[in-house]
Amino acid sequence: MIGVDSIFQAVRGVPPDASHFLGQIAINPEWPYGSECPPNGLGGYYDFCTDADVALGQFATNAGLYNYGERKVGTSVYQGNNGDPGTRAINNWYGITRVLPPEYVDSVMHHQPYKSAGVTGTTAGPFVSDMMDVPAILCWPGTTTGGCFITKTILLQNQTLIQADATYGDSGGAVFTGDPINGAPYAALGVLVAVLNRPYGLLPTESCPSCYFVFGRWSAIEARLGLGTLNPKTTIP
Repeated sequence: MIGVDSIFQAVRGVPPDASHFLGQIAINPEWPYGSECPPNGLGGYYDFCTDADVALGQFATNAGLYNYGERKVGTSVYQGNNGDPGTRAINNWYGITRVLPPEYVDSVMHHQPYKSAGVTGTTAGPFVSDMMDVPAILCWPGTTTGGCFITKTILLQNQTLIQADATYGDSGGAVFTGDPINGAPYAALGVLVAVLNRPYGLLPTESCPSCYFVFGRWSAIEARLGLGTLNPKTTIP
């Protein structure tokens, strides 16, 4: 799908206020489905599967949020460690200068990854697995206030697992690391796609030592969008 959905800043009330219009979805590739996916162990296949659950958005020219071509990540005033959330107040915006493979950051640099996302802010924690498949169940066709009347299975493939605080609503957050030391400038690793092992009813402001998140790596995102090598630098040549 190309250029089909509009993007609005989150506000209370439905439908979104037109004054909060930010842009449009530029590319939203469909997930592989059915026999294109691995067996589910129950005599069939996962309903859907993907190694990069992403879409590409395009800001409106009057959104006034970023200079065109910038590649930056915002970090919290206070970072959350050991399962604690970060603050939602932004400390600053820092340049992304390159992309690094997660396994290189883990085994060679010995750095912890960070994630910055909309609900729990910037949090950090150790790598648990560099490549793993994560099965999940989706409400279909979307989340409903009355419960899930139809569900579908999805297999998130080749994900990287991190032990750090995250919650529902953090999906799409940037995952990155310090380069070459733990600080700016930063290097992109991927995009957060799922939260694991978060106790039901735990508030976003509460600590979650049992929480994990998984993210899709940058190389898979590039392949999924079919755009070749994406430029993570702060300026586009």
